Amino acid sequence: MGRASIAAAGFAYAGGAAADLGGVVYVARTADRSGRILLACVEPLEPSPRGWEIAAVALHAIQEQFSASSEPADDALRFALAAANDVVLVENRQLTGGRWNHRHLVGVTTIAISGRDIAIAQCPPSQAIVAQEGQIYSFPDVASWRGDYEATPESGDAHPLGFGDEVAPRCYQSEAAPGDLIALCSTSVGRAIGRDDETVLELFGGSLITSDLEGSVDRLERHLADNHIADAFAVVIALGQLAPRARIPRMRRPPRIEEPAVAASDDRGQPAPSATKGQTLTANPTLTLALAGADQPHARNRFAELAELLSAGRRPPTPSEIARKRALAAPGAMSVRRYRDSVAMPAEWRANLPRGPGVHVPARLLAVSLVLFLTLGGTGVAVGFQRDREARAEAALDAVDAALLGAQNNPGSATSLVAEADAALATARESGASGSSLSRREQDVARVRDEVLGVARLDQVVRLGAIPSTAAGGRVRLALSGQTLYVSAGNLYELDASGERLLDLLSQGDSVDGATVGSLTHISIDGGGVVASDGVATYLRDAAGHWQRQVLAIDEVGGLRPGAPLVTWGDATYGLSWTGDMVRFDQTANGPYASVWAAVEDSPDLETALDLTIDGRIHVLLEDGSILTFSRGELVTTVDPFVVPALDKPAFLADAPFANSLYILDRGGRVGQASGRIIRVDQTGDAHQYFVPAPATVDPLGTAAASALASADDLAIDELSGTVFWVANGELWKAHIPL
Repeated sequence: MGRASIAAAGFAYAGGAAADLGGVVYVARTADRSGRILLACVEPLEPSPRGWEIAAVALHAIQEQFSASSEPADDALRFALAAANDVVLVENRQLTGGRWNHRHLVGVTTIAISGRDIAIAQCPPSQAIVAQEGQIYSFPDVASWRGDYEATPESGDAHPLGFGDEVAPRCYQSEAAPGDLIALCSTSVGRAIGRDDETVLELFGGSLITSDLEGSVDRLERHLADNHIADAFAVVIALGQLAPRARIPRMRRPPRIEEPAVAASDDRGQPAPSATKGQTLTANPTLTLALAGADQPHARNRFAELAELLSAGRRPPTPSEIARKRALAAPGAMSVRRYRDSVAMPAEWRANLPRGPGVHVPARLLAVSLVLFLTLGGTGVAVGFQRDREARAEAALDAVDAALLGAQNNPGSATSLVAEADAALATARESGASGSSLSRREQDVARVRDEVLGVARLDQVVRLGAIPSTAAGGRVRLALSGQTLYVSAGNLYELDASGERLLDLLSQGDSVDGATVGSLTHISIDGGGVVASDGVATYLRDAAGHWQRQVLAIDEVGGLRPGAPLVTWGDATYGLSWTGDMVRFDQTANGPYASVWAAVEDSPDLETALDLTIDGRIHVLLEDGSILTFSRGELVTTVDPFVVPALDKPAFLADAPFANSLYILDRGGRVGQASGRIIRVDQTGDAHQYFVPAPATVDPLGTAAASALASADDLAIDELSGTVFWVANGELWKAHIPL
C-alpha cells in the first residue's frame, strides 16, 4: 500500500477580501504518533473579531488534545471537542466576569483518517461534504438550509461549543477509499448551495466538487460571488493513497512535504505559512504501526484491497433517476445512522457508511457479507438478529426513560440529556419498537423538551383559505386594526367578520386621483385606518370613505431597498433607501418631500436591516436577530434576544397593537417535528418562543401546519384576544397564542 497521501486546496474571504485560513481550518501535514490524520474547521456563531479569536483558540485546543490522545480516532475526536468546549467556556467567562451576559459560541467539524477509517464529529453550525464513489453525503444535509426542509426523526439536537458544560457532537463513521473527496466549508457555503436548486443538481451530479481541486475551489468561489456572499471559507481535500494499520514495526521515514495550502499550525503548534487559493498540499506521513490486536483490522483491509482489485476495471455506476431524486431530497447527514453508544450493531457493521443511495452494491460489502454468511449460517443469523433487535429496542426505551428522568432532576444538563433521549428514541424505532410503549415515550420526550427549552405551543390552529392569485410573485403583508385584518397581496383586502372570505377594498389598476394604482405590496395602520402603498404613492381613505393618493418623493433618496417595507405613522411614511439610510416621506404645500431620518453612517448596522415596524418609535430587525429602536432619528436601544435553540433565520418583525412586545418570525427555528417559530421579545430582551404543535401520525392538516411558519411571509398579532394570523405559501392561517 505504501504511504498515505492527501491533497487540498481552499480559500477564505472576510468582507469580500482574501483572508488567512490559519485560524479556521486545520489540515494535518503529517500523521500523529498513532497514525491518524486530523482535519478540522471552526466557525463562530457571531462573526465578530472576538468570535473568530475564540474559534481560533478552540481549533488550537482540538489539535493539542487530539495529538496528545492515543485513543481510537472516534474517541480521540470526542476528547478533543470536550477540551475545546472547556476552552470556549473559559474564554467566555473571562470576558463576562463569570456571568453569561454575552456568549460567543463556536461550531466545529473534525475528521480523523486512520488507515481506511474515517471518523466525523460535528457540532453545528458547520458544513462538511463527503464524496464516495460518485455519491454525495453532506453533514448536515445541504437541503436543511431550505425553509421547507423536514428532518428525519433521527436528526436529533446538537449544540455548538460553549453552549453548556457538556458537549454532545453528532458522530459518523465510514470507510475510506482512494479518490474520496472531503470539503470543509463555512455555513454560508452550505446555505448558498442548499438554497439554489441548480447548484444542488451540480453538487449531487458530481460536477461541483471533483478531483480537480483547483477547479472545485474556483466553482465554489464563483457561486459565492453570484450570491454576493462576502464572508466564507472552503477547503476541498482529496484522499490519495491510503496506508493500512501495519502489523510489524518498522523505521520511520522523514515525510516529504510540499508547500502547504491549508495548515493552521505545525506539529509543535507553531503558526504555519498561509497559502493563497490554488496552491495544493501533498502530505506523505509514515503511519505508526498498530501493536497487539491489529489482526482483525488488517484482515478487513486485505478483504477491501481484494475487492477493489476485482472491481478496479468496472465503470462507476450511473445514478438512476430514483436515486437522483433521493439525493436531492435528503441524501446526506440525515440519511446516515448516527453513532451514539454501544447498544447497536457491531462496530464493524455500523461503521460502514453506504457508498451510494441504492444504485449499486460495493464489492467490499459483497465480500464481507459472503464471509459473514458462510461463517454464521443463514437461519441462525436471522433468528439471532431478530432477538438482538428486540433486546436493543427494549434497552433503547429504557435509555429514553433514564435520560428523561435525568433531565428533570438535573436542569444544568437537561439539554444534552434530552438530546440523548432523542437519540435513544431513534435507536428504538430502528430496532422495531412500536405501539403504545413507543408513542408514550415520544410524547414524554416532546413534553420534557418543551419544558427544557421553554417552548409554548399555539393552539386552535386553523387554515382559513388561499390568498387570491393576484399576489403571484409578490410578498403578502398583513396588518391589524383592532380585530380587523387587512391583507395586501397585489390588491388590498379586508377579512370579513366570519373569517371565511376576503373583501376587495382597492385593486391594482383602479384609478385614484387620476392615476393608476400599482401592485399594492405595503400596508400599515395609521390612527386606526389602513394605509396601502405600491412603492410610488400611498393610498388612504378620507372621512367620507373615498381613497386619496399621496405621491412619495422616491427619487430624492435614490430609490428604495428591494423588499423593505414602507410604513406610515402620523401622516409621514418611513422606509429604507437602497444605500441603507432610514428615510422619511412627507407631504408639504410645495409637494412631496423626502429626507434622511436616520443615517447609515451614524448607525452602520442598518446595512443589515431586514424589516421594520413602528409604534411611535421605529424598530428595525437585523440579520442576526437583533432589534434596533430609534426615536426622533436617534438610536436609543439595542435588544439581543436569547433563546434556545438560537435564532437561525429571522425573517421579519411584527408588533401587536397596544402592546409593549415585539415579535420575530424565525423561519429556521426547529423543535421536534415543528419548524418555524414566533419569538416574543419584551423591552428588556427577555424572549419567549412559540411553535405549532407536532402533528399526529395521520393528520395532513397538522403536518402542513407544523411547517407553515417555516415559509411565512408576514405575521399579525392581537394580544388582547390572543390571536395570531400568518400567511405562508399563499395560504392564510389563524391560531391562538398563549401569552
